[in-house]
Amino acid sequence: MKRKKIAPRILTTFIVLSLVFTSCTKDENDSADTQQQNLEELRMSSEMDDMETVLEDVVITAYEDQETAENRMANAVQAYFSDCVTITAVLQLNHRELTIDFGTEGCFVNGHLLKGQIVVTYDRDPEAQEVMLNYTLVDFYINLRQLIGTRTILRELSNENGNPQFTHTLNLTVIWPNGA
Repeated sequence: MKRKKIAPRILTTFIVLSLVFTSCTKDENDSADTQQQNLEELRMSSEMDDMETVLEDVVITAYEDQETAENRMANAVQAYFSDCVTITAVLQLNHRELTIDFGTEGCFVNGHLLKGQIVVTYDRDPEAQEVMLNYTLVDFYINLRQLIGTRTILRELSNENGNPQFTHTLNLTVIWPNGA
């Protein structure tokens, strides 16, 4: 008689264990999908950070080259940019408008293919301790990714520690080649 009571217990234990192990399969697939999605989001976020850095470098370099040229009463030196980049400066009293044109075919700058235009505006006051750079992207691409938006950069000549500081405010949309 004891034998008959043990068999249902073993059978019940076996059924419960088989349900537990087979029910985990869906969670593992969902977990793998979630991990893949997280990796893709991380990759895209990293690419966006890289694109923001490229934009910062281009705008700040063009601004600093222009200011250096004006202070020396000479033409701006374009060592950072390749020959296919055209920088046009419109000077009106203390207002400046720089158009950085990479053309429709694009130019390589520090290993990135840039095409389109960046229009930078600012008011120049050599005595001021800060300057606000505003720029707009016009049909602009970095490595075949379209960037749409505007940005401001506040350049402080000296922060509370006595160091130059840049503060960025960005409104940017990135459209990947696949439309994402």
